[in-house]
Order: sequence, then structure tokens, then C-alpha cells
Amino acid sequence: MGNQILRSGTSVGANYREANRARSKAEFIAKIGDCLKEIDETCYWLELL
Repeated sequence: MGNQILRSGTSVGANYREANRARSKAEFIAKIGDCLKEIDETCYWLELL
């Protein structure tokens, strides 16, 4: 579980960085959506822990 938390937690930062480099507003919104999904997944793993 710890490894899963590490992966999902750190991917939030990577996705956020990608969002900041988006070429369009639509791409930015899509990347931020990915961030939210990863945040939700991380919260899930933390709740299980």
C-alpha cells in the first residue's frame, strides 16, 4: 500500500506540472482533472491505511 500511495501522491505533482505547460485551456482543464483523480486515489489509499 505504501508504494501505491507514493506513486499516486507523486503523480499529482507531475500532472500539475504538465497542466501548467498546457498549450490550450482545454488541455489545462484535462490535466487538472487528472490531478484530481490522482488526489482522490491517494486519499482512498490513505483511508485504507
